[in-house]
Amino acid sequence: MTQPTTPDSLPPLLKRFHDYLPGDIHSIAAKAHLIDGFEACKGNSLANAVWNDDKTALVVTFIGGSQTTLLVEGVRLLTKCSCKQWQPARNCPHVVVAWATLKRVVSPGTLSHIRFNQQMLQDMKRFTDQEPASGNDAVSDTVPDKKPVLTSLVEDRRLLNEEINKLKPQAVSSKYRLVIEARPYGNGVEGKIKRGNDTVHGWGTSGVPTDLSRFLATHYYYESTPRYFETFLKLTNSTYPIVFIDAEGNESPLVYCGDESLRGGIAFDIRGEEIHISRTLDNGRPIPAGALLQGRLLFDPEAGTIHAISNRSAWKIWEAVIDVLDGVSCAFESDDEEINDPAITSQELLRLPHSVVTPISLFNAA
Repeated sequence: MTQPTTPDSLPPLLKRFHDYLPGDIHSIAAKAHLIDGFEACKGNSLANAVWNDDKTALVVTFIGGSQTTLLVEGVRLLTKCSCKQWQPARNCPHVVVAWATLKRVVSPGTLSHIRFNQQMLQDMKRFTDQEPASGNDAVSDTVPDKKPVLTSLVEDRRLLNEEINKLKPQAVSSKYRLVIEARPYGNGVEGKIKRGNDTVHGWGTSGVPTDLSRFLATHYYYESTPRYFETFLKLTNSTYPIVFIDAEGNESPLVYCGDESLRGGIAFDIRGEEIHISRTLDNGRPIPAGALLQGRLLFDPEAGTIHAISNRSAWKIWEAVIDVLDGVSCAFESDDEEINDPAITSQELLRLPHSVVTPISLFNAA
């Protein structure tokens, strides 16, 4: 099998992967999808891969029927997958597997923390080189549960061209996005429609795409409500990504999980002489420390998700309990005789992102 030996001789898409740093893979998907993708690399889930004519794009077909398209356009890599987990600006595990496999093929020895199935690497090399079917292929065709029946090469290329036509507008529209960031003071988040570094306002939409102008005409200001996000996605047909920007200015994709609402809860956990009182999610699951709450929404940048909270009554109880404990703690501090008592330090509340820690004595005094 003949393989390219220098970056310059690689096809455009593979050359782009050769230029990527191994660490770049951590920015292509949410942590949960990265983990699933790395795990999937242990097996061979590839069924086929087909180039377009100039080898700037590749459609990777997985066992099970999902098709992942990777297209290089300039310095940008555009991706799309037919599976249910993929969404604009939120890549799925299939994209992670394809990305990792292509990087390992063109840069042997990289991504050593991922355990690759060797047959999958060999298959990807064969697919990307477009070598004629070998005797090994004939053997694999005799095992019906190994790889599904594939469409003809002409049909694959036709489908690929359709995907490319869908992806190219994505490159143009991606400069517009809904940016979510933590408030500089206090809790919660704020949101803005941005074009590059500029904020796009509803009263100044000249040159703004029609679908986005229509949304801004009815939503002048950001709202942390399910309706705001549902309307944004519906009127724009999910064309524009939702991203979270951290304090260092780094952006990461967010996906609004409208059909996966969560329920709020409250937990009292006695640990020695302290009680940890925490807001929780379904079945007592703790809220991630980096998650942000605003209105009826929970923003989790690490997981790359936005969830609606269907039951906040427990959290209102949590807030009421904290208010009572605050009042009792202040009463201790206002007593001049108690101020100099070393035991006073044990009457203070320790505040964590989604919980408070209180001495049992203070809790009982409330």
